[in-house]
Amino acid sequence: MPVTSTSTSTSTSTATATTNSPILQLLSARSKSPPKELTFLQPTLPLHITHLKALNSLLLPIPYPEKFYKEIIGDLDYAGRMSRIAYWSGERGCIGGIRGKIEEVVSSPEEEEEDEGGEGTRKKKVKIYIMTLCVRGPFRQLGVGKMLVDWLCEGGGLEREKFEVVEVYAHVWEMNEEALEWYRKRGFVVGEEVQEGYYRRLKPGGARVVRWVPPKMAER
Repeated sequence: MPVTSTSTSTSTSTATATTNSPILQLLSARSKSPPKELTFLQPTLPLHITHLKALNSLLLPIPYPEKFYKEIIGDLDYAGRMSRIAYWSGERGCIGGIRGKIEEVVSSPEEEEEDEGGEGTRKKKVKIYIMTLCVRGPFRQLGVGKMLVDWLCEGGGLEREKFEVVEVYAHVWEMNEEALEWYRKRGFVVGEEVQEGYYRRLKPGGARVVRWVPPKMAER
């Protein structure tokens, strides 16, 4: 349940940029000369979790339990594959990070009928919930948060041939106009309804839901 901020993490000795990284491919598509200092990693080591904890504690007003972080490296095929951290060469710790949660979409009766006789050919539809998104202030003008969100909108660490993302959404604190506007500029629709009491430690405690759907889904 993020109050939402943008973030990336940087590895020290273990962080090396790979040309086949989905995030770096997205960056290359948007920039002729992507910063060589920027590296994205799947958090797999205790050091990565230490960095992510420090980042979230610094930027998010809501503390997350140990279980939240243990799941990332304890379940690399699920929680881990939907998490990324960003590092900037020369910076201590990570500069940004994101974690998503997969929610399976139940097929309609019509879709089930279409699948008859073609079992295994239809991709599994999923929604992705942005649990946390943070980026340190000095790096927010570099597009790091956008790259992290773009990565989730593209399916994150899911196998593209097996899964289809039909929606990405997040909760944003009702008073965080900067974050709400940030999402608007990136194609998300901000819900009008305020979910009262969503953030128990904030006053006021309401949240608004921001949603993004792929253009091809919106046209249906």
